[in-house]
Amino acid sequence: MPDNDKDSSVSFSILGENFNLRCSSEKKAILEASVKNLQAKISKMLRDNPSISPFQVAILAALDSESNLLEYLDADTPFINQATKKILKMKSELKKTENGRVQRK
Repeated sequence: MPDNDKDSSVSFSILGENFNLRCSSEKKAILEASVKNLQAKISKMLRDNPSISPFQVAILAALDSESNLLEYLDADTPFINQATKKILKMKSELKKTENGRVQRK
């Protein structure tokens, strides 16, 4: 049960285990989407590999999620790429200006 107006809860079941997690209201939609994605991932793994155990599926799903997260964190976003280009251009222009001042003295 939520303690205050800012708390919320999400109830779900994965591999026969029931969960009721508390979270902030602003995180509820993200948690619900994460649960849905995990349930879909696990269902697909079980369909594609009927002989795999629920324990093995849980480990493989966790490894897949962790791998995707690390890959995302290691990748540069379009914003980072654009910002880096602008910073390098500004550095180049500042260096040109600095070199011009040194030569005039």
